[in-house]
Amino acid sequence: MTGQKFGKPAARREWGWIVAALVALLATPVSIAGAAITLPRIGATLGTDPAGLQGVVDAFNFAFATATLACGPLADRLGRRRVLLGGILLVVIGSLGAASAVSLLTLDLARLVAGAGCAAVFVGTTSLLSASLSGADRARAFTALGVVLGCGLAFGPAVCGLLVTIGGWRAVFVTIAVVTAASGIASMLLKTPDEVTSAGAERDGFLVVLRNRRFLGFALIPVAGAFGYVALLTYLPVALSAVKDIAADQAGVIMLPMTVPTVLAPLVAPRLAKAVGGPARLMVAATALLAAGTLLLLPALTPTAPDGALIPGMLLLGCGFGLPMGMVDREAIGSVPDDQSGTAAGAMNFLRLGSEAVVIAGFGAGIAQAIAANLHDTALAARVAAGGYLRPRSYADAFELLSAVMALCTIAVLLISVRLLRRRPTRRLQKPLPAADDDSSNAAVLTRSHASNT
Repeated sequence: MTGQKFGKPAARREWGWIVAALVALLATPVSIAGAAITLPRIGATLGTDPAGLQGVVDAFNFAFATATLACGPLADRLGRRRVLLGGILLVVIGSLGAASAVSLLTLDLARLVAGAGCAAVFVGTTSLLSASLSGADRARAFTALGVVLGCGLAFGPAVCGLLVTIGGWRAVFVTIAVVTAASGIASMLLKTPDEVTSAGAERDGFLVVLRNRRFLGFALIPVAGAFGYVALLTYLPVALSAVKDIAADQAGVIMLPMTVPTVLAPLVAPRLAKAVGGPARLMVAATALLAAGTLLLLPALTPTAPDGALIPGMLLLGCGFGLPMGMVDREAIGSVPDDQSGTAAGAMNFLRLGSEAVVIAGFGAGIAQAIAANLHDTALAARVAAGGYLRPRSYADAFELLSAVMALCTIAVLLISVRLLRRRPTRRLQKPLPAADDDSSNAAVLTRSHASNT
């Protein structure tokens, strides 16, 4: 499938729709990173049922992970712009449904809709950019996309915390709906490239690329990140509320040392990779930083420890998660022949998103179970698990236990990855990958690999 290729003068005129699409994409990282900020207030309004509260996070992640697999073929058959606009509509409907929810069940159902919509927006945006732009214009667009994702992940908790403080938890979902709707209107009004739909690319199946040991070794790096970073990022705001009575806006600010490095670390990763002997060694070291950061965080998250004690662990976590971003996609997909690159991107995204959804769900359920076993009071345990400042030591102990399990899982995945990467590549590229020398290449390659999934 091919679309209109913008030349340099046209690209300057057509950046309006690109900006609109990227603004719509902000809903994804903000929804992932900032949703947990709302849980204590949601619990106070709609009830503290642990399963229902976990569903606010889990429903979105599950829908996003599963819908990603379906949106690529839909974009080929129906058109990428249609999938993008359809996703925007679903995000708006889901966000407004969440803002007006009268129970945890209706809120969770709305989050399912929003998660599916964000998957369509993600696939539609990346595939449309990939098909419509070329050369320097394409590199700039994907670099901008990478910056948007990084900023949403880094600053989503702080922004959501501020919105919760100003307007309550419903303000978070109203804001997402309004901003996404505005981007959708702009996307319809602004000129977008023509496109030709097709029956969709052939797929060789995931098993083909999963048999490639080098590909699998790199693809497991994001899985380690799910254990070592994503679960902690999601539930640390709840822990700060339950253990230290820290409000949502303050929690977002306190977590900046953990989130800001995810924007900055990819910029220095190419130079560091050369210094340590290659991308594989850098990614192994970065994954080790995740385990070390988790272990440093454990004694710092107690009722009596100062807030500043969290900073060293959070910095290691942010660097460990941020350094492989972009580079891991380039190396993994570069380990298979060109005609399998789309399948490789799909397999990697499924491992990444699927592991995040499962790990986040398991982490939240584990904390709830550990608190209930400690307190022997179902109602009280539910309120504590929701972030209530009632039994800070109980929540701290549960968080420490689950975080230690996450650290062990991170180490286990790291060891498997190291063993796989010790082997030479089983397949070589039919043509060499472009060099990743400049600071922007990581973000561009990361987002192009996602686009190839479609």
